[in-house]
Amino acid sequence: MLAAAAVLIGCVAQGQNTDSGLIQVEINGKWGYVGNNKKQIEPQFDEVGVFAKNGLAKVKLEGKWGYIDTAGRFVIKPHPQFERVGNFANGLAIVKLRGRWGYIDEKGKIVIEPQYEKAWSFTENGLAGVRVAGKWGYINKKGKMIIEPQYDTAGYFKNGLVGVGLNGKYGFIDDTGKMVIKPKFEAIGDFSDDSLAWVKLDGKCGYIDKKGNYIINLQFEEARDFAKNGMAIVKLNGKYGYIDKTGSFIIKPQFYKAWEFAENGLARVKAKGDYGYIDETGEFVINPQYAFAWDFAENGLAQVQIYQKESYDVFIDKTGSMAIEQKFDGAGSFTKNGLAPICKFGKWGLINSNGEFVVFPKYDNIEGWNERIMHK
Repeated sequence: MLAAAAVLIGCVAQGQNTDSGLIQVEINGKWGYVGNNKKQIEPQFDEVGVFAKNGLAKVKLEGKWGYIDTAGRFVIKPHPQFERVGNFANGLAIVKLRGRWGYIDEKGKIVIEPQYEKAWSFTENGLAGVRVAGKWGYINKKGKMIIEPQYDTAGYFKNGLVGVGLNGKYGFIDDTGKMVIKPKFEAIGDFSDDSLAWVKLDGKCGYIDKKGNYIINLQFEEARDFAKNGMAIVKLNGKYGYIDKTGSFIIKPQFYKAWEFAENGLARVKAKGDYGYIDETGEFVINPQYAFAWDFAENGLAQVQIYQKESYDVFIDKTGSMAIEQKFDGAGSFTKNGLAPICKFGKWGLINSNGEFVVFPKYDNIEGWNERIMHK
């Protein structure tokens, strides 16, 4: 959306998803990684990042930034001049030297000299947003300016278009710089499903196509991008519901909060003061009863928070039955590698889908998960 490093502390979980099988952990102020099969990179770093698709992660050691592989070996040695660095995306990573941003390749060679006030990662179309003299434009991987700096704000390309801001209004351009939809909106979403994007004008939200035509008229208080199942969450008269691409309500507005549907066809919602799960018809499959709830993971389990005399987290299946017969002081979602972070007695560890400890609770922090308890 266009409009004007968190950690786990105590038993508060936060997260990003990671596909590397390695999870960031912290003990005694130093960061490392653990994963399945007792794989481990000893905590030794001041800061760490997630592993990118190319198998490299940024790490900070003795005040210097470099990049390691999944075995913990330095592929790009810590560089004393790197003030900040980013994750690799499409073969390049952003780095900051002498107050300016540029790009390095996977060998650590500077391929685009640091010269920009700010810079984004490259997207799949080979373009990256950069800011020069307060204005945003786009360069290619050779550093050639493809779209001249002229916008106040700029995002990432998705499905051929990108949102840009000019004089407090937002519109869309294509990868040649052509203004496809003129800046006139107060806020915009993305063409994430390659067909419709939500827009806001005069305080109301609707949906437009790639030519700027209204497909769903301005009428909602809030709107979100369409999900893979063809539904979008909207807010009307203070309540959230789900619409299809014609703007018809599949599930009428009735919830205080709502999230996208998980792969098992269930979505978490807040009804009155509690959280539960509905199916794609809007019927409750698991009645509202939890202090908080998270999305179902790929393994079919979700963590929920129960508050009786004290608060604790448990894992349930799609029927609402407890899938793991343990209570935790805190927990994060299961990821693709089949592990979930759990907190016991102020320390964090990892369990598998059977509830067995893969890593016994001993860490101060764990990060790299799907949801943040602290932002619930």
